[in-house]
Amino acid sequence: MINTKLLAGICEVAGASGFEQRVREIVLREVPLWLMKFPLTIWETLLQLKKERILQKK
Repeated sequence: MINTKLLAGICEVAGASGFEQRVREIVLREVPLWLMKFPLTIWETLLQLKKERILQKK
């Protein structure tokens, strides 16, 4: 089922590449808390792994 109200809100807000803060705020407000545990992109996954390795070395 598609949440057309949420989709419309995301499409209507200004959020050009590099300036997605307003879009992110909508998504964070609407996405269930349990889903936020999962990384959004492979880059975020890699950054998290790098952070964990740095913390392990300390």
